[in-house]
Amino acid sequence: MLIIIGLLLGLLLGLFANVALPAALVPYLAVFTLIGIDALTGSWTALREGGFEPLR
Repeated sequence: MLIIIGLLLGLLLGLFANVALPAALVPYLAVFTLIGIDALTGSWTALREGGFEPLR
């Protein structure tokens, strides 16, 4: 539940904050987004299958 709240909060902050990105960094934004989604879905799958031990 905390993950979903964090994702929604980050999405809302990203939508309503006027942060100017340099034009040179814009092509990398999609790549960074996909890397983040891949990391989240990969860890979620590993947690479900029991192959991932989170740090405690």
